[in-house]
Amino acid sequence: MTLASAPTRTLPLSLCIGWGFGTLGIAIIFNSVNLLILRYMTDWLGIAAATAGLLIALSKAYDAVLDPIIGNVSDRTRSSMGRRRPYLLAGAFMCGLALPALFSAPAIDDMTSRTIYIGVMLILFATAYATFNVPYLAMPAEMTDDYHERSYLISFRVTAIGIGQVLGGFLGPYLIVTGGGGMAGHNLLGWVLGGLTFTACLLCFLMTGSARRIERDEGERPTYWSQLKLAWENKPFVWLMSAKLTQLMSMAVTQSVIAYFTTRVLKAGDTILGLIMVVTTVGLFVSIPIWVRLGRKIGKKNAYILATVVFGLATATWWFSAEGEAPLVFYLRAFVQGFGSAGMMLMGASMLPDTMEYDTRRTGMRREGVFSGIYTMMEKVAFAIGVSLTGAFLGAMGYIESRAGVATEQPDSAIQAIYICAAILPAAGMLISAIFIAFYDLKEDKLKTATMAAE
Repeated sequence: MTLASAPTRTLPLSLCIGWGFGTLGIAIIFNSVNLLILRYMTDWLGIAAATAGLLIALSKAYDAVLDPIIGNVSDRTRSSMGRRRPYLLAGAFMCGLALPALFSAPAIDDMTSRTIYIGVMLILFATAYATFNVPYLAMPAEMTDDYHERSYLISFRVTAIGIGQVLGGFLGPYLIVTGGGGMAGHNLLGWVLGGLTFTACLLCFLMTGSARRIERDEGERPTYWSQLKLAWENKPFVWLMSAKLTQLMSMAVTQSVIAYFTTRVLKAGDTILGLIMVVTTVGLFVSIPIWVRLGRKIGKKNAYILATVVFGLATATWWFSAEGEAPLVFYLRAFVQGFGSAGMMLMGASMLPDTMEYDTRRTGMRREGVFSGIYTMMEKVAFAIGVSLTGAFLGAMGYIESRAGVATEQPDSAIQAIYICAAILPAAGMLISAIFIAFYDLKEDKLKTATMAAE
C-alpha cells in the first residue's frame, strides 16, 4: 500500500499495514453489498423496491443496536490476545462466510420464502460485520497517543478502503459478468470476495499481535446506559457523529443507486459500473497524501468541510448526465468524487480516536469500544435510512421489479427518481454534514489542555 509521508513515528510500518488489512476485508464486503444488494434483490430475486429497502433497513437497525453492545463487551474482555483481537479472529471467519450466503440465494419459487431467506442472510451478515468492525475501530486509540500519528495510521485505513472499492466495486461486477451473469455470476462474486475478505481479516488478526494493549481498569464498573449518557456529554463526539450520520446517509444513497444509474440512465452494463468504481478509487488514492498534509496545515475540521464540498459538488453534476455522455465526463466526475470521499473518510476516522482520548482524559475511563460501537451504530443507521429511502422512493415513483434480471422498461417517473437519488439528495446531505462539523471544536491545543487538566 502506498502511503503518505508522516512526521516522526513510533508505530512500526508492518503493524500499520497489518491493521490496514482489517479495513480491506471490511471494505470488500461493504462496497460489494452496498453497491449491488438492492439491485440484486429487485432485479434478480423479484422483490419490490420498497420491500427490499425495508429489509436492508431492518438489518441495519438490528446492527445499530448490536454495535454498542459488542463495543461494551469488547471493553470488558480480558484475554491473552487483549480486549479486541479475539473478535477479529471470530469476525474473520464469520465475514468470509456471510458474503457467499447472501449472494447465493437458492432457487425458490415462492416469493415469501425468497424474502424470508434474504432477510435472514442480511441479519447474519450484519452480525458478522459488527463482530469484526466494532472492536477493530477501537484499536487506534490504544495503539498510539499521538494526535497526528493517528492521521498517519488512519491513512492506511483510507488506502485499504480504496483497494476494497476496487475489489468490491470493480471486481464484483466483473465476476458477475465472468460467471455468466445472473444468479451464477452473483454466486461466483460471493465466494471469491468472501474468500478475499476472510484472508484480509485473518491477516489483520495475525499482524496486530504486537499492537499496544490497554487493559480495562478492574475498578471501573459503569453500567452500559450510564456509559452512553457520558458519551453524549462528549460534545466533540456528538458533533462528529451528527456529521458522519448525514455524510454516510448521502453516500448510502449514492452507492445504492449507481448500479441503477449505469443500467437505466447511461444504458451501460456492469463493466462500465466497475470502471466507474475504479476511477473513483484512483481519485481516492491520489488524494490521500494531499488530505494528510491539509489536515496538518488547515486542521482536521476544515479539511473535512472542504472534502464534503468537493464531493457534494461533483455528485450534484450527475443531474446533467445522460445516455450518450462522453465517458471522459462521467469518469472525471467519479474521480473528483473519490478525491472528496478520501478527505471525508480520512479526517472523520482520524477525529474519532481524538474524541476517545478526550473522553479518557476527562473521565479517567477507557471506553474506546463504546465509542467505536456508537460510531459504527451511526454508520448502520445512516445506511439503513439511506438505502430504505432509496428503495421506498424508487418504489413510490413506479420502479418495476423483475425476476432473473429480465429487462423491464421503466416509467419516466422511476428514471427521474434515479436522477434525484444520484445527484440531489446526496449533495444536500453533504451540505448538512459540513454544517454539523463546523461546531466540532476539538483541536490539538484543546486536547492537550484536557490532558494536562486530567494530569
